[in-house]
Amino acid sequence: MSPRIRGILPAALTSFNADFSVNMAKLTAFYAELLEAGCDGIVSMGTTSEANSLSFAERLSIMEAVAEAGLSGRTIVGVGCCNLPETVALAKEACQSGAAGVLVMPPFFYRDVSQEGVFAAYAHTIEMIGADQIPFYIYDFPKMSGIDIALETIIRLREAFPGVIAGLKNSSGDFAEMKQQREALEDFDIFSGTEEYLLDGLRAGLAGSISATFNLFAKEGAALMQNWQGPEADALQDKLTRKRRTVAAFPLFPAAKGLVARRKGDESWANIRPPQMPLGADIIEELDRKLGAV
Repeated sequence: MSPRIRGILPAALTSFNADFSVNMAKLTAFYAELLEAGCDGIVSMGTTSEANSLSFAERLSIMEAVAEAGLSGRTIVGVGCCNLPETVALAKEACQSGAAGVLVMPPFFYRDVSQEGVFAAYAHTIEMIGADQIPFYIYDFPKMSGIDIALETIIRLREAFPGVIAGLKNSSGDFAEMKQQREALEDFDIFSGTEEYLLDGLRAGLAGSISATFNLFAKEGAALMQNWQGPEADALQDKLTRKRRTVAAFPLFPAAKGLVARRKGDESWANIRPPQMPLGADIIEELDRKLGAV
């Protein structure tokens, strides 16, 4: 099994051309820039990556491009789909490409599914991919999936598949739940879904954060990771939190893409697949001005 990545990981943006095709060269170059800026790894094809606006073939092509760029070993790949066969196929490809892990949301179209159903979906995926060969992370994001994964279900999965499930990304926004999960599970890497909890999480034994806004604040996040036990840690966290909240006051993914486009001087980075829509240049300018005042 690959070594597990801990620390700060951006839920990386996807670069689209004007016709909404994926620009692989810009995507992989951006991944490399984020790592150079101090990120410990990359999460590819998660929610921020617009993974569920990508086709199955496109997701395979992104993994291939990331592998060709020599970045697979530092990339955790989001593979959760509405159906189990595609989830399994993507996970197998991630294993073959040398990815650092797979991040797996349970099938998320149907509502009011039972915890037994959640267990069965994960169990089938693990059995089909032979997941002991790659770190396997549960993606707990009830706002998007409509499924609140119970602690008891996670414990049951760990008991059924010892040594397989490396951790989870908790995007519930409930820090008390994250601490409860950490206290209940040994040798288990829990990542908060926002850098607002980065410092408190590290102090509580969490593995780090996976966040959309590390696309913008990678250097600030890296500075906090390097100094989280130092006297300046609380001040660094406060500034990072205020920056995050400034961006989150706007539609998060279009805002992040618009800011990257503005900073790079490349408007193509603002391209986002419908039904999401880009923010106007005046809104991005206002947002950038507010960030400058933080």
